[in-house]
Amino acid sequence: MSPVDRSALGKSNRRKGHDAERDLAKYLRANGWPQAERAVRAGFRTKDREAADPGDITNTPGLVFQSKYVSGMSDAQIAAAMTDAIQQAVAAGADLGILVERRSGKADPGLWWAWVSAWDVHQLITGPVPAHPKLVFDVPVRMQVRHLVGLLHHAGYGNEAEAAA
Repeated sequence: MSPVDRSALGKSNRRKGHDAERDLAKYLRANGWPQAERAVRAGFRTKDREAADPGDITNTPGLVFQSKYVSGMSDAQIAAAMTDAIQQAVAAGADLGILVERRSGKADPGLWWAWVSAWDVHQLITGPVPAHPKLVFDVPVRMQVRHLVGLLHHAGYGNEAEAAA
């Protein structure tokens, strides 16, 4: 058995992740966010400066997308990535942090998984409502990206008229 070249494996995984981000941005451009682009910078923290991570896709007003190219994410990985997406949304002043998981064997980003909280789904359907302390909607909901795009358009995000037929 030959040793694993960790450097090559890391480069391959980064390339796959970047390709998935570009594919997602292209899908969003064709479906109502004509300026969507892969973010080419990440957040950073130094001794005297800090910049928040803008998410993986830019130019989607009110929305932050965190893209993951991981096959079969565990519950813990999903929870951590959703937390990252929500923190990025808060830092960006966005309304929603959305986790997108590239599905193995699915080239079409519309068929990838989108993860949002049940509370976010509720608000996308009914509109903003005051939080109710006895209702717990902080649970992850998974749907295909194409279905989330429909909910986002319903709630006024993106430009449905510019979406490709």
